[in-house]
Amino acid sequence: MVLLVSGFSMKAHALLELLGQGTSAHGTCNLIYDTDLDITWYDYTHRGPIGVGDTWQNLLDWAEGLEVTTSAATYSAWRLPSTVDGPLEYGNDGTTTAGYNITTSEMGHLFYIGLGNEGSKDIHGEYTDCRIGGCLTNTGDFQDIQGSAYYSGTEYSVDPLYSWYFSLDRGNQSIITIDRVLYGVAVHPGRLVTEFDPVPDIKANGGDDPVILDEGDNLTVSIGLAPGGYDTVNADWFLILLYYDFSASLWVPAPITGFQVPLFYLPQRDIFSTSIFPWGAYIFFWGVDLIPNGSFDPSQLYSDLVVVAVQ
Repeated sequence: MVLLVSGFSMKAHALLELLGQGTSAHGTCNLIYDTDLDITWYDYTHRGPIGVGDTWQNLLDWAEGLEVTTSAATYSAWRLPSTVDGPLEYGNDGTTTAGYNITTSEMGHLFYIGLGNEGSKDIHGEYTDCRIGGCLTNTGDFQDIQGSAYYSGTEYSVDPLYSWYFSLDRGNQSIITIDRVLYGVAVHPGRLVTEFDPVPDIKANGGDDPVILDEGDNLTVSIGLAPGGYDTVNADWFLILLYYDFSASLWVPAPITGFQVPLFYLPQRDIFSTSIFPWGAYIFFWGVDLIPNGSFDPSQLYSDLVVVAVQ
């Protein structure tokens, strides 16, 4: 659902966000969220049993069996990064399936856009300064990423004996036989929840589930906030009521309040209690946005909502 509120706008910001850390059988490593691709990277390079890499199938199995635990949950839907498959075509301008400056694969997007590296060839095919010494000069919050070749989880459909790979040393993408040993790194769909995340909470009549009332019944709405690792960080706060306009078949926002103050621990407290709501459907939306600019920024918005129906 898209919220359009008078005086506020929604926009996206592409960045790599350090969410915190997660623990697996390999230890405790950084969790890094790509707001553009909506995936989370686990900052651990799997090097295989003897430290020089592993075959494609072994790395697929490793990622599928990976479990990473944060203070909030255990996540198990890991996989190798994906690549846009197609007939092998080399080039340098980023429009081909193989070569340099390709950002359509998740590894390429990380290398060129997320981390801001350049490859050993520019878009014109000319060698760059990083040709000697390696091109992985920017690693951001990654601590275990290597200037080496990593398998993609995408099979080369033209010949299943090959898979796609990406070289973080040179910034190039191509195919390789699946019996070769390369490194592996895992990604998880979505933004994982860690102890650093703010957690807004809104309840209707003391609960989180949808509430069904008869006209004249009392409705009490309460809010709370756990700031996580963002205590005292300045943020936009939003409390919005949406009601359903049956004649227009759309949700209509009616902002209750919006303000900008640093985050703090807010114990659950009632904000109103009333019996005046007429027949209809309502959503109460409560959230904080860590980009304090008076706009909805989805990549940094933490929110909760509760649904109320009056019959």
